[in-house]
Amino acid sequence: MTHENYIVSIYLEVLTGKRSRFPIDTWTGTPEGKLNAQQLLRYLILEKLSMNRKTLCQTFNLSLLKEYKLDRALQKAYKNNIFPYVSESFPEWELNPWELQKSRVPVGFWTEEQTAKATRWLFTQKLNWSNEQIANHVSGSTFHRNNLGRMLQLVFHNNACAAVEHAFPEHDWTYLRERAGYKLTLGQSKTIQFLSQTGKYSQRDLAKLFNVSPGSITYVLNVKQYE
Repeated sequence: MTHENYIVSIYLEVLTGKRSRFPIDTWTGTPEGKLNAQQLLRYLILEKLSMNRKTLCQTFNLSLLKEYKLDRALQKAYKNNIFPYVSESFPEWELNPWELQKSRVPVGFWTEEQTAKATRWLFTQKLNWSNEQIANHVSGSTFHRNNLGRMLQLVFHNNACAAVEHAFPEHDWTYLRERAGYKLTLGQSKTIQFLSQTGKYSQRDLAKLFNVSPGSITYVLNVKQYE
């Protein structure tokens, strides 16, 4: 019997209740402990649950590990770091942290390099948008719908234009910068709506006050929800 078959046989006994726990040295902080954790996660995802890459990204979370008794593997072999556990178990899938929709990216992950990588991935791989499509259609909701809303909030203060310019500095984004509303944050847009309702400011006054074009003010005042 191979080591993989052996550790899977123990796992099945734990799942069925024949064993109350794994052997004490199963999840040691050694390469062997990590290998045990990886082999059992692969067995769980591929054999027992029949998940593919897409399904794993949509559903994988800590609760699933607890339900199938691999939370100790995560705790002991990976110090409770979910993404390394998953990515090292499935290297062939080349997973990105933000693709795990029900798990947070690791603390401190969002460096300048990683934010650019994630934004490029979003538009060139996930959405397959041209530069023209990005300039015409990108918004904050584009990031939120694709599990990158937290990144947009933390790093770019919900400014989708800034995220795009950072990721694709080689392109001219003049149109995107000037597109109505995108020089303004969510907080600023709410302030503009409030000031307009007082009747004390014209749209031209508000444009000067916030240093944007009158078209930006018109946009903010006429949409029901600013993204």
